[in-house]
Amino acid sequence: MRYMKVVAQEGAEGGVSVGSRIVGFYDRAEVDAVYEVKIDRFGNVQRLSADSIHCEELVGRIERFMSSASLDIKRMFDWNHRGDQNGKSMELIAEGHATDGIATKVKFRFLTEDGQVNNEVFLSPQTDAARARSAELEIRGTEAITPGKKRRSKKKPGAVLPEVQDTRFMNRLCKAYIALNW
Repeated sequence: MRYMKVVAQEGAEGGVSVGSRIVGFYDRAEVDAVYEVKIDRFGNVQRLSADSIHCEELVGRIERFMSSASLDIKRMFDWNHRGDQNGKSMELIAEGHATDGIATKVKFRFLTEDGQVNNEVFLSPQTDAARARSAELEIRGTEAITPGKKRRSKKKPGAVLPEVQDTRFMNRLCKAYIALNW
């Protein structure tokens, strides 16, 4: 079973704690990664090893995936592992293969420092038709509100507006991982 594993790693640079993510691509469980990269705190990707891969096409596909998905990987990791992240990990496994052998969903496993599964989520990428339908509903919803008279209100001191949670990165990550065909 092939899978991708992301591990948080804390280090110190000049007295400041700096976090990074080590991303490994595995052919099967309990073996060394066939390809490893490091994502620093700024989202920069640095190859650590690719010695076990003997196919340059596969290396190219992984590098394209990492260049486009590194920030989404980091964001998904942060979304599910809050607080001290050192040693915690996330695994991505392609699941639900269709008749043509292409995966239809991705299993995300979030593990604690000692390797125990903390959370497991199955996500399927949103299809173009579903995305168009949700965009249409969103537009209709804003049109229904727009005609009414707007009133200005005073903002109470210390009041915090709720933050809108953007989850499009999850859809992008699912699509990119499935397209990688790992």
